[in-house]
Amino acid sequence: QAWARLLQNTGRTVLISRSDSVAKANDGGVLVLAEPFAEGDERQPLDELMHADRLLIVLPKYTANASILNRNWAETVNRISTTYIADVLRQVTKTGLVLQLDKAPVWQPNDFGPMPALPRPQLMVASSLKPLIASKSGILLGEAKIDGSTVWVLADPDLISNHGLTHGANAQLALTIVDRLRDGGPVIFDETIHGYYLDPNLLKAMFEF
Repeated sequence: QAWARLLQNTGRTVLISRSDSVAKANDGGVLVLAEPFAEGDERQPLDELMHADRLLIVLPKYTANASILNRNWAETVNRISTTYIADVLRQVTKTGLVLQLDKAPVWQPNDFGPMPALPRPQLMVASSLKPLIASKSGILLGEAKIDGSTVWVLADPDLISNHGLTHGANAQLALTIVDRLRDGGPVIFDETIHGYYLDPNLLKAMFEF
C-alpha cells in the first residue's frame, strides 16, 4: 500500500485492477504481480497474466496471522518455506532456487543507482534470469524474455514493503525499477491473483451475492 501511494504521490498513474489486468497494462504500462501464490482455486492462475508486454513479479516471502484486535494488522509474521517460493518462481522461469540469507551480502554494482538495504535478503538462483541487481550469492532482481514479454522478477518483497521502503534508499530504488520497466504508462497492481476478482459485467453482478 505504501509503495502504491508513493508512486501516486510522485506523479505516476496507479491502478488497482480486479479484472482485465493484462489489457490495462499493454499501453506502455507495467503489470505488477505482487506476491502471487502457487495454488488457490479462487486466484487467477499466474500463467494467464503472463501475456502483458511488461511485468514485474514480486515473489512471496512471509505469511501473516491477523491481529485479534484489528484484522487489518498482523499479529505474527513468519517466513514461507523456500521450497514453496521456488514453486512460484518456476512458474515463471521453469527452473530456479530461492535462498534466504541471514545477513546482507556484498551487492554488485547495478545500473539503477543505490544499493538495496535488506538486512536478511531473499535471493534467486536461476539460469534463465539476467541479473539486474545481484550479489555473488544470488539475484535480487532479474530479467527474462518470455513469449515476447519483458518479465522482471524481484526476489524479496522487503524492498517495496511498507516497512522496507523506509530503509536506506529503497524507496528511490523501487521508483527507479518501475520507471525503467514501464514505457510511460500506468502501474497496474493486479489483485485477481489474490482472489479479488470483480466481474465488470454490471448486469451479471446484479444476480451475485
